[in-house]
Amino acid sequence: MYAGVGNHAITVISSGDPNFIGSASSIVTQTVNPAATSTSLTSSVNPSVTGQAVTITATVSVNMPGSGTPTGTVSFEDDSITIAGCAADPVIGAGIATCADTFVAGADAITAVYGGDANFMGSTSPILTQTINQGATATAVISSVDPSVSGESVSYTSVVNAVVPASGTPTGSVAFLDGASTIPGCGAQVLVAGTASCNVTYAGVGTHGITTVYSGDANFISSTSPIFTQTTNQGATAAVGRLVGESVGGRPRRFLHRHRVRPSHPQAGHPPGQSRSWTAHRPSPCARLKHWSLEWRRAP
Repeated sequence: MYAGVGNHAITVISSGDPNFIGSASSIVTQTVNPAATSTSLTSSVNPSVTGQAVTITATVSVNMPGSGTPTGTVSFEDDSITIAGCAADPVIGAGIATCADTFVAGADAITAVYGGDANFMGSTSPILTQTINQGATATAVISSVDPSVSGESVSYTSVVNAVVPASGTPTGSVAFLDGASTIPGCGAQVLVAGTASCNVTYAGVGTHGITTVYSGDANFISSTSPIFTQTTNQGATAAVGRLVGESVGGRPRRFLHRHRVRPSHPQAGHPPGQSRSWTAHRPSPCARLKHWSLEWRRAP
């Protein structure tokens, strides 16, 4: 048995015996060619999901009547395109080469091409169909301020993440719902880096059951967030007025006091104003002035 390829010049020499003279044969050239091989493929997980780590293993075997252990490299291809980082994976041990990769949803035709070495011929594996399903997602919604007050702007943010073993960043859009109704203007908020937002202002007090519904995309399955309860409370108010009057000879006269009630920041709205009359009970410190005024503010 020859371990390597090449040509071998073979002769047979007879040493003779007491009755016969020794002799040598003519040369016979023995040619040893590379042995044929077969390459096969297996997957660590099939089907997988989007972004899941998958290891493809190629096994190079020597076809009979050849024998031995192949060396060299294997190139892994996905639909005839070399997989990044797997162009020349070394054959080690018992003819094994591996390629680790992640795939997006679909059905990929994987092949392994063994390049051969000095003693063994190259070979290409049959196609391994790797099935990649959509990855699961988890959706959550948070509020910029909770509780809020009447008229205050509230920003909801929805975050969509891939669920292990899937990985990657979901795309598509999110719908924001208040109960069973879509929030106006927030029916299809586009995801950017896995997040989307919706701004809303509530005119009255109460609670709102907020959910977000992710629509899904080619690589990820749709999902709905748990309910987030947004509470809207009454807003605080402040009364602002101006006291305007006259004094004559140091004696106060009847004054007309007008004031209005306005909301305190951050809530908006316009509570109704009021008007009242007041009579001073002692001389004004501004008695020598014919016309005078006083600003005042009262919290509720």
